[in-house]
Amino acid sequence: MTDLFDAEKDYYAVLGVTQACELSVIKAAFRKLARQYHPDVSSHPLATSRFQEVSEAYDVLSRHRQSYDSAAYALKQAAQQAALRRAQSGFQTKSPPHDARSQREHNQTTFGHWEPDTIAGRDRNMIYPLTLKYAFRLLKEGYFVVPSLNAKVPFDSSALSGKQYRFPGKGFPGLFGGRAGDYVVSFKLSHHSAFKIRGGDLYMLLKVPQTLWQNGGDMYFDAPTGLFKVKIAKEVKVGSYIRFPFKGLPADRHQTGGHLYAKVTVE
Repeated sequence: MTDLFDAEKDYYAVLGVTQACELSVIKAAFRKLARQYHPDVSSHPLATSRFQEVSEAYDVLSRHRQSYDSAAYALKQAAQQAALRRAQSGFQTKSPPHDARSQREHNQTTFGHWEPDTIAGRDRNMIYPLTLKYAFRLLKEGYFVVPSLNAKVPFDSSALSGKQYRFPGKGFPGLFGGRAGDYVVSFKLSHHSAFKIRGGDLYMLLKVPQTLWQNGGDMYFDAPTGLFKVKIAKEVKVGSYIRFPFKGLPADRHQTGGHLYAKVTVE
């Protein structure tokens, strides 16, 4: 496994496409599944885990497809060669013994004292993509449920800065008695280009229509914490900021509650 993808996963199967398909087919499949399982709109009981799976698959196949295909092929070849060696080793014997006693000694000599080295299992790294709106919901709840483990991890502002949560022994199993790897959880914000995070504060552009800027009035805009109504003063200064107190990231043990700053632009 690399930090970019898990070569043991069949990302094509997750999206329901073939390995030979065009990128446009992959994009179309992702859009369809993302709409179906997005946690903000779907009522499916496994919506969150399915959305995370299809997002991971699309990210890998759209950005690292060639590397993933090569790694998956090499992994498959290595598994086939290992199976072939195991099959061949079962037929390798010394010259046939002449009696039952010699047969027992032969079997003990050939097979009885061979002990392979233990091989530790690899870590399973799961990076869960989050929309900013979904991240705000998790920050308020204070925890995230890892779908495949049905276990909770604490969720605060440090989770948005690359913090990893480790579950010892829950990764890939070891071989020949080796210890299992760990299950490592982290998060990645996606689809939040309209907002910038600085500490606990959020920054955004507030695009005011020309007529509203000239005459003043009320307008609405959507933020991660919900729909906001803002009163635009007549010909408010372009480039100025409107401050919404405590509408940034919620307070936690790492930082105080932040604010939302909307920079005025005219369109």
